[in-house]
Amino acid sequence: MADNTKLKTARMKAEQKIYELLDDLEGCKNGYNSGVYKKYFAALSDNEFNKFMDRLANEEWFNLFFEVKMNDKKKSPNMNHIKKVLDKYKIPMCEYVVSPYKNLDTENPPVSATPVPVMYAIVRPMQQLLSKKEAYSSDRDHVNLLTGQVTSSSKSSTFSNMQSIALTTSGQTDVLKELLGPRADDDVSKKRMLDQIADTGDFDINSIPVRSKDKQSLETVRCMMVAAGMRVSFGKDKVSYLLPTE
Repeated sequence: MADNTKLKTARMKAEQKIYELLDDLEGCKNGYNSGVYKKYFAALSDNEFNKFMDRLANEEWFNLFFEVKMNDKKKSPNMNHIKKVLDKYKIPMCEYVVSPYKNLDTENPPVSATPVPVMYAIVRPMQQLLSKKEAYSSDRDHVNLLTGQVTSSSKSSTFSNMQSIALTTSGQTDVLKELLGPRADDDVSKKRMLDQIADTGDFDINSIPVRSKDKQSLETVRCMMVAAGMRVSFGKDKVSYLLPTE
């Protein structure tokens, strides 16, 4: 009975410390994040709570979840606020950073000259973008006669939806515009790209207009949808029943 009482007391203290930490980070009492954990802990048995705390203590990548409301500047933690919380809990904000990947000599990896602030960000680069898609073909020797899409060894058209989303969410829209434009099935922008490279030796995707109606694959889809009796519009193009003639 005494052990059970000690367990209940220890659990209560642990929960309160977690709630206090989350409220300190959020900058208000009984904030959203502590409310989420109160609801979560209420559903855990003592055994489940012990397993949760054991993982929190021993697993490096098992951490508390904290949601930030980025569009509310008053509630979004800034560096000054974070430093106050770190000082309160006696957690160092800066540390020396070791970069072993910058030196082939694994025994003497480069180390930052001074301690620097360290922040962890969850980034999941797609394997295809790192290794398998490091080079794109710019030739158009293999083209589907029906859709105009480049195929086989020429295909940049195999660029998947997930890869498009990855580039879009990371702000690499210019790369996406080029891969799905002049280096895919857009003959008009491709000609302008090659002309600019021939004239200047360089190319800027934003210096030429890239229009949806110039993409053969989209025009093929438009034709099929119009034939099915649908009104069609891509991007800023006007809704029409017919393929553009220009």
